[in-house]
Amino acid sequence: MPKRTRQKLEVLPTSELKEHEEVISRQVDILAEEIQKSGVIKLPILVEKGSLIILDGHHRFRALSKLGCSRIPCILVDYKNVSLKKLRTDTEVSKNMVIDFALSGRKFPAKTTHHIYKKKVEEINMAIDELK
Repeated sequence: MPKRTRQKLEVLPTSELKEHEEVISRQVDILAEEIQKSGVIKLPILVEKGSLIILDGHHRFRALSKLGCSRIPCILVDYKNVSLKKLRTDTEVSKNMVIDFALSGRKFPAKTTHHIYKKKVEEINMAIDELK
C-alpha cells in the first residue's frame, strides 16, 4: 500500500503573499468574526510555491489580516499540479493571467477563479494568537 505523505505546512508573513482576486467585504467580516470567536484558523491557504501567489483562501487571508495577524498558515504547491476553473463567464482568465495579475498588483473580480488541488487540504485548527 502506498504511504500517505503529509502536506508540508508553512507559516509565512502575509506581506510576502500576492493576491490575484478581490474579496467580498461582508464575507471577510463574517469570517473574521467566526475566526475571532473560535480563536483558530481551521484551514491553511493554498499558495503557489515559486511566486507566493494565493490560489485559494483570499477571504481567509484578508480575515486574518483584519484580525492583526502578520503570518498565515499555507500549503505550498506547484501550479502545474493545480487545475483552474473559471467561475465568471464575463471574464477571461488563464493560469498565465492569474500570475500576471498577481505580480502586477491587478486583481480579478471576487469569485472569478476556483483552483482545484487534487489532494485534500487537512484541517489544522491553528491558534490565531500564534499568527500575530
